[in-house]
Amino acid sequence: MAFGVASWAALRAARRKAVPSDPAVTTWHWVGALQFLYVLEIWLSTRHLAHDMADAVLRAAGLYADRSSIQIMLLVITVLTGMVAGIAMWQSHWWSRQTNVHAKLAWVCTVAILMLFLIETISLHAIDRVLYRPVGPVLFIAYAWVANAIAVTWLARRPAA
Repeated sequence: MAFGVASWAALRAARRKAVPSDPAVTTWHWVGALQFLYVLEIWLSTRHLAHDMADAVLRAAGLYADRSSIQIMLLVITVLTGMVAGIAMWQSHWWSRQTNVHAKLAWVCTVAILMLFLIETISLHAIDRVLYRPVGPVLFIAYAWVANAIAVTWLARRPAA
């Protein structure tokens, strides 16, 4: 539900921009679309399906017992790729054209959750113990999702103020 609200808020922020050619409009559309894809991902649980398929492939190849080294390698590649992509984006012409700091921050929040989904899909047990740790009645990862959605929703409301 949190991602659905964030998606709706981002798409409304895109509609509220006075100049449709403003790069922030495109950014808000992308933020809204990705936040909506997160709704679908949670509903369909594709990260768990992908993880289960990878486990089946590793079992068939006889590599399941040594999967932690593969998972660590994938985590390192994922984090490094995210960092390189972030630096490249930061220096890109598209990013420098963005004048709306709220749209930029919403984009960063949205991409951060994408990275969290990728890390969760790789599913190293040590990381899972952190992400799936109950904090009160809710899992830690759910708090991260809600915090992201609140941030995006708040940032999306700012252009109207």
